[in-house]
Amino acid sequence: MKQMENIKTIDIHSHIFIPEAFSIISDKYSLNAPRLIESSDKAFIKIGNDAYGPFPPAFYSIKDRLEEIKRKGIELQLLSIHPSIFFYNLDIEEAKEFSRIQNDAISEVANHYSEHFRGLATVPLQDVQEAIKEMERAILKLHMVGVEIGTNVNGKYLGDPIFKPFFKKAEELNACIFIHPTNPVTSERITSYYLPVLVGNPCDTTLAIASMIFGGIFDEFPRLKVCVAHGGGFFPYQIGRLDKGFLVRDEIKKYIKNPPSFYIKRIFFDTVVYDVSALRFLISQVGSENVMLGTDFPTDMEDENIIRKIIDLGLPDSITRKILYENASRILGI
Repeated sequence: MKQMENIKTIDIHSHIFIPEAFSIISDKYSLNAPRLIESSDKAFIKIGNDAYGPFPPAFYSIKDRLEEIKRKGIELQLLSIHPSIFFYNLDIEEAKEFSRIQNDAISEVANHYSEHFRGLATVPLQDVQEAIKEMERAILKLHMVGVEIGTNVNGKYLGDPIFKPFFKKAEELNACIFIHPTNPVTSERITSYYLPVLVGNPCDTTLAIASMIFGGIFDEFPRLKVCVAHGGGFFPYQIGRLDKGFLVRDEIKKYIKNPPSFYIKRIFFDTVVYDVSALRFLISQVGSENVMLGTDFPTDMEDENIIRKIIDLGLPDSITRKILYENASRILGI
């Protein structure tokens, strides 16, 4: 078993819920405010009649989180909210308040435990101008390192022209955009066997990336930093199919002059793919400079032992270091 001395790690994909943040919510918004419902060693996020989870204590307890990441060998972790609380479906004033209090709470934790955490903001992307305002506040005043957004906003994918001002400002701020699936396209048609998560999430990630490429986002904003969850879903595996479409369909060339594979080096990918062969393929397909350690900590879909999986790939130490921390450090400026 390969060993590496003084392993550094930056986990770019983890989720947190800070229940205290919502204790100050105004009464008029209390109906949609998420609550933590604890049961033995598990807990759920409850919003109205909907429940999400279960989650372990490390999801909502900083003390438990610090103990867990130390045990798992995670030196630094990006904190982002769970996609169940993006709140894209709410009235904009309510969504603005929920975004603000979550960003304030995450940044407070990240600033207090700066040796262990950095923060990713959430923004009310159903209103692009308000999302821009909150992103500016989060990056410039709260010192968060980027923004987590969903793969779609109420069914509208990220390549839609309406989102261009948001990406333009993100490029100007040098903020990393972390794209996480939410409300996947298949969720209304497949409800059994956890398929909305197991299949729907990677499907929606693929749709989001493709829509951004075909919508010309990466051409218009060449310095935009985008990282996608779950190894990019099906995108790296099906890039040949997208290139074939570019060759035979004129409508694909409306906003781009290059085949989709041209843009693969413009996108960063986390390592949450679970299978060692898939991880090896991802690295070979997109390049070691574009892959960053991610865990999906501490959800039931966490890619456990991923650090050991990366080390045991047998790659040169220089490449292993890139994936474990150097790429994230470079991209995020930490």
